[in-house]
Amino acid sequence: MLIISTQFLFSQKRFNADSLLKLTPPSNDSLKVIRYGQLSDAYLNEKKIGLALNYLDSALIRAKKCNSLKLEGYAYNSYGNLYNYLNDYNKAIDNFEKAKNIYTKINYKIGIITNITNIGISYYYLENNTKAIKYNRLALTIYNNAGVNNADALSNIYNNLGSFYGAEGNYAEAKVYFTKALELDKKENDFIGQAYIYNNLGTMEMDQENYTEALSNYEKALELKLKYGNNANKADGYKQIANTFFGLSKYQKAIANFNIALNYIDTAVYNDDLKYIYN
Repeated sequence: MLIISTQFLFSQKRFNADSLLKLTPPSNDSLKVIRYGQLSDAYLNEKKIGLALNYLDSALIRAKKCNSLKLEGYAYNSYGNLYNYLNDYNKAIDNFEKAKNIYTKINYKIGIITNITNIGISYYYLENNTKAIKYNRLALTIYNNAGVNNADALSNIYNNLGSFYGAEGNYAEAKVYFTKALELDKKENDFIGQAYIYNNLGTMEMDQENYTEALSNYEKALELKLKYGNNANKADGYKQIANTFFGLSKYQKAIANFNIALNYIDTAVYNDDLKYIYN
């Protein structure tokens, strides 16, 4: 029996490495830290781990060189994201804690909120849903009391809470938070953010074996990924569509969509997505 696994996704801003490299080189160390962090994230999204780590190391060195605690916290937060990707969740939490402590020292509210949010994600991956919810509800409380206005941070918290509640089968609560996140992303014209939310709504319906509703959400996600996403986004979109057709026992359509997904994956290099599709 083939078991179709579903996974909730956590959204954050993504950058394209090629487009970043074509931009004018930053003029000072502070700007270089941000650019290197963006390049690290872009290469991580493209599954080029070595390049992602190299740029992140450079970002941290330059942050310390220019004596900027804010930028140093930014670098540690990026390390946390990288270690989450590498499934080293305890090391991810260590780096998010370093970033949070730095931001607390300089009273940088959004930085504190972001890292508390990310710690919750790490605990979700560690299958500690209680702590995952606790940290993201704490992030939401701090956000509401801080007098800040950051749609990205708030949308991420809503999306995460939707994912955590969905993972424990509380679908009604999950849908409330996913809907709030979707409304924010539409207001901000965050198209890839919207795609993540539709993905998660689809996953929630798949978990309940509501395949027709799942397909509707995955199709909305795919439309946005094809228009605004990179190859990894597009491959994931077709993979989710294929999974849904499998659930509907429409096996030829499932195979067709898996084959389309392969067009967007580097088949010469081992990666988890390639292994999943071949399996």
